[in-house]
Amino acid sequence: MIFLSWNTNGLGNDHTKNSMCYYCHTYSPDWVAIYELKVHFHTINNSFWRGLNLSFYTENVRVNLRPNIWSFGKSEHINNSRIIHSSIQYILIETTVSTHTWCFGYVHARSTHIPRRELWSSICAYTANPLCIMGDFNVVLGAHERSRGARNPSLPSQEFRAFLDEANLHNMDNSGPQFTWVTRRSNHGYVAARLDRVLVNDDFLDF
Repeated sequence: MIFLSWNTNGLGNDHTKNSMCYYCHTYSPDWVAIYELKVHFHTINNSFWRGLNLSFYTENVRVNLRPNIWSFGKSEHINNSRIIHSSIQYILIETTVSTHTWCFGYVHARSTHIPRRELWSSICAYTANPLCIMGDFNVVLGAHERSRGARNPSLPSQEFRAFLDEANLHNMDNSGPQFTWVTRRSNHGYVAARLDRVLVNDDFLDF
């Protein structure tokens, strides 16, 4: 099963839409999650999604705020899936393939560590079935995942590592660029970090 998980940083422009078309036509993903859309769903023509052979499945619940996680899938997978959890930072979906049931989640974590504690607790509360969680966690494991900055472990990184231990989740290696996010800060040049990742539990590794 192929997943596409992408922080688009805005889906309202032709360049991002063209990139989305390229990824979907090249890799033919079974499930797609896109984050930080900066537009409402109804502003994107349905023909765009049909052209990608995808059907809309769900978006995260943010009460009075615009959803920032959209989930799409192929119809045959959507029909065998159900939503277990949906909140400001996280969607959890259970699916059945053949006779095997497992769960996957999409994360777009808050940019400050105190609200992320609620996310960590929410994920820890779910322990059944093989589990795979992907997305933008907005935190690094340590200084090795930043291009520059403090060398000593930060509290957010310490809490993130403690969450991984408690939830028995493993950070998967990536085969692409070392960093997944970059920004320019005045007087400090560019700062890059690995914020996007895939986490799995032991049951998933044995799946």
